[in-house]
Amino acid sequence: MLDGVYDGKDSSTMLQIERGDQIRLKLNAGYRALVIEHRLGAWIVADSSQVGTPKAKIKSAARLTFMSTEGQVLRVLVLSVSTNSDNGRHSTLLLPLDDIGYRINYVLIDRELNDVQDQFEELFCAPFFEGAKILMGCGQRKPVENVRIGDVLQTTTNGKVSVEWCGKRLLAATGSNAPIFVEKGEIGNDSSLILSPRSKIFSSGKHPYRRGGQFVSAANLVNGCTVRWLPDQYITHFYIRIKQPSFIIANDSQISTFPAPGVLSLRDLTSCG
Repeated sequence: MLDGVYDGKDSSTMLQIERGDQIRLKLNAGYRALVIEHRLGAWIVADSSQVGTPKAKIKSAARLTFMSTEGQVLRVLVLSVSTNSDNGRHSTLLLPLDDIGYRINYVLIDRELNDVQDQFEELFCAPFFEGAKILMGCGQRKPVENVRIGDVLQTTTNGKVSVEWCGKRLLAATGSNAPIFVEKGEIGNDSSLILSPRSKIFSSGKHPYRRGGQFVSAANLVNGCTVRWLPDQYITHFYIRIKQPSFIIANDSQISTFPAPGVLSLRDLTSCG
């Protein structure tokens, strides 16, 4: 913390900071991998994690929005996770949702305490969009906006799997949130389809990336014509999390419910000050 009520403190005070307070990432702040998994209705620290106590629950406590002196917006989720010790202490981690720069001062402009768990869940889902028809376990297809918790989906990797969580959010179609329009047949889809750049698909259509069929990122398929960006509009993102990350079938195409890359590396900001 650079300036404010908690001047000189580290990231453990992030839930108490006030609008106008400033933070900066020090050059000696390092990376440590937080590996998590979902069990029994909760996100927990995996055994292979470098941060937190294995099997300890992870809590998303707040979303903070900062702005740099150059006008760059920085959104972060504040996570609380047990440390690798027996004293019951918790480490506060900041998960940046935007690029964060070294030696840049960021001023807090907003603090959100509601709906933050849903925003955390969304990080582990590749979103779908209106028009996507999902193959259900019964063999019928259902619009993604009508999929509910408890529904059973047909997957190509794990058979029939039930939906554990659903969410939706209206986002500006800019940057990493800009969707991709795919014309019929480009990836084996039987009708046009809108994908997220975070989507991982099995390309079996006529696109040159298919090479006999392989899993690729949707962003790598953009050719500016039959597969193109859809920027400059607001669009509703629909999220589906199932018990096992799998490839489901949407518009006759195989699309992963889990975004690529499959492991999130969180920056441990305990040395931030």
